[in-house]
Amino acid sequence: MFDISFSEMLVIAVVAVVVVGPKRLPKTVRTIAHLLGRAQRYVSDIKSDIEREIQIEEIRNLKNSVDGLGKELTSTARAAVGDVEKSVTEVKDSLSSMKSDMETVAKDQDIPGAGNPSEKKQSRDETEKPGVPSALKGEVSLSIPDAPADHPDKRSTQSDTATPTST
Repeated sequence: MFDISFSEMLVIAVVAVVVVGPKRLPKTVRTIAHLLGRAQRYVSDIKSDIEREIQIEEIRNLKNSVDGLGKELTSTARAAVGDVEKSVTEVKDSLSSMKSDMETVAKDQDIPGAGNPSEKKQSRDETEKPGVPSALKGEVSLSIPDAPADHPDKRSTQSDTATPTST
């Protein structure tokens, strides 16, 4: 703090002994030390208060920047949701347009039950019989090719038919 050398401190001590006197010198030194301690604590308290205020200001700036980013993120998310909703609406419109076009084409080609869902249900009800799966309604033919001679299934069937010998 102060640039005081040992010789300067010795001169101050001699002057203090002459001015204050040897009897009151210890009490005076204690009082001065006590006052210097208070001054140091006061300076350190002021430093810590200033540092705390600086930190609080930095936290406020950080909070403001985070709030700004949050608002920006919210607006971006809302814009994205709006774009998705717009796309969904376009797809729905496109699908309904395609459906109406398909119904129109089906009516023009006289496909039974294509245009009206109730017609579809009636024509399906007429052809379906309850309790009979649709795969069994028509004629089913099943052909199984013969296995080659070197196929393992053929060898196993030949060995199965042979009579085992007992030992």
